[in-house]
Amino acid sequence: MKVEFEIISIPVGEQKKYPTAYLEGLLKIMFNNIIFFNQSGILLIEFAILIDKWLESIKVDAFADFIFETMDNDEPIVSFEYVKADYYRIESIWKESAVVELISKEEITNAFEKYLIDLEFELKLKTGIELNKILKDSQV
Repeated sequence: MKVEFEIISIPVGEQKKYPTAYLEGLLKIMFNNIIFFNQSGILLIEFAILIDKWLESIKVDAFADFIFETMDNDEPIVSFEYVKADYYRIESIWKESAVVELISKEEITNAFEKYLIDLEFELKLKTGIELNKILKDSQV
């Protein structure tokens, strides 16, 4: 599993105070080089916050589902539902292809951790925004 992104819209002016709400980009999730999810207009920092919270929660509750939802949609945009023995099923309202096989928690965790590292780097490079500070503040 790969989670890739491209920053498309960087906050300007007053928006800079609220990067979580205004920094948008393209989010792509792939399995075996097949695109499962490919959507622009995604709040990349909001996605990162949910990933960070899920990574923390699975340390306590090994069977927690991951659900990415926003106020704009009635259904989850992307979800990983725990099925059995550290395996999850992925679903999305905007999927481009079906993924029938189950995905291991390790594979999801590795892809999510790489996303956080890559986003931290890109944000600092392109905007000066420190993702780790935002993630720390969101845990309070």
